[in-house]
Amino acid sequence: MSSKKENPIAVEERTQVLERIAAKLLNSRETGDFHGYLLHHDVPNYDLTADKDGNLLGVGVDLEAAFTGAGYRPKAQTLLTIPREGKARLEPGAETSGAALMIGHREWRKIAKIAQDACGDIYIARDYPTGAAVHRLTGRPTAVAFLDSNLKTAGQILRRKFPRAEIILYINSGGGRRIGNLLERAWSAAQAAHGLVIVDNPRKHKTGLMTLRPSILFLDDAPLWPPDKKTGRAQAAPDPAGHESLDDPDELDGIDCPPWPGTEAA
Repeated sequence: MSSKKENPIAVEERTQVLERIAAKLLNSRETGDFHGYLLHHDVPNYDLTADKDGNLLGVGVDLEAAFTGAGYRPKAQTLLTIPREGKARLEPGAETSGAALMIGHREWRKIAKIAQDACGDIYIARDYPTGAAVHRLTGRPTAVAFLDSNLKTAGQILRRKFPRAEIILYINSGGGRRIGNLLERAWSAAQAAHGLVIVDNPRKHKTGLMTLRPSILFLDDAPLWPPDKKTGRAQAAPDPAGHESLDDPDELDGIDCPPWPGTEAA
């Protein structure tokens, strides 16, 4: 059975986009945490570089290609550009679906070696500040999906690659934006990836975040779910029906799961 041939014009355009991304990365340099965007959001720099204009650059990795075989081989698919002021933007013409900015390359490399058996937490966040804050709190591998619409695709790919892992969609309730649509997307993504959703403000935490078992967990009184379909306004969020107590320490994730290589207690 012959496979459908891809439009050669589309192939050429994608090649040009990838070449443009490669050139930008080649001409970028390492940088620290003292960038206006990072300082504003109070998060560290995880593998972001800077171009000659002072913009931060973050590589959007092709998730399918990154975990082919036993290993971690990140390959650029898109590029996130973060100015000192203003909104972050994705590379024009680049494909975003199935791409993610990977935070914690060391941790990703570790779990890629045992992909079928890795059973710790893997976090997915929508934006870099949330992903960076979560990784700083947990030390776990984190994928930034860039867009609400990409949460589901990223979750499904990571579920295929890591069938035993706990996939957690982390929604920042302190981001200053209406979270109704984002939470709906995250809930759909969690269902598709057989994961869970956490709604919280990571900037409130001074110590490591505890991950619990229920399918959806509200750690903050800020998020309200679901929005009223008629008015569009948020409603008070009831406790998710049928879920166990959130206060039982025996419900913490990973109690029956061996640690990942290199994370064993001394």
